[in-house]
Amino acid sequence: MTISGYHFSDYASDNPVTIGGLTCAVEESSEFEIKCRIAAQTLEASEGQVLIFLKLSEEATCSMDNEECYFTFTNEGLPVLSEMTYEFDDVEGDYFVTITGTNFDETSETTELYIDGYSQELYSITNDTIVFRVTGLSGTYSTDLVLFVSEGIPEGFEII
Repeated sequence: MTISGYHFSDYASDNPVTIGGLTCAVEESSEFEIKCRIAAQTLEASEGQVLIFLKLSEEATCSMDNEECYFTFTNEGLPVLSEMTYEFDDVEGDYFVTITGTNFDETSETTELYIDGYSQELYSITNDTIVFRVTGLSGTYSTDLVLFVSEGIPEGFEII
């Protein structure tokens, strides 16, 4: 999620954000913009209040027609995951995770897969397939997989 405004800190930890009562983990922050990620909670359309705390002051307020800032989440046009497979490629000599579905952003540089906290290499991406090269794992088995796509929380994320 990207939040635009002004007088934000350049340090991500200085501007904690909550959206609809949920913490949005701040990844980047500059004077005019905060980028954060929120954990998958629901794919139901919803709305709620956005609160931003500034390092040196109280809760930040929004001046949109003297109303509080709210968000609206819709799940229209989001990617849909249908299957995930994991296999060894003899030609490449590595393991690969392939995620199939629809509506993936083919130009996305923010599509990320983490296994046990390790970022995996994005190998290829099309409208219906994302392939990651598996790297940096400490074991042969994991149930801790996290997928981020630029469009939002994909429908069917529970297959991961």
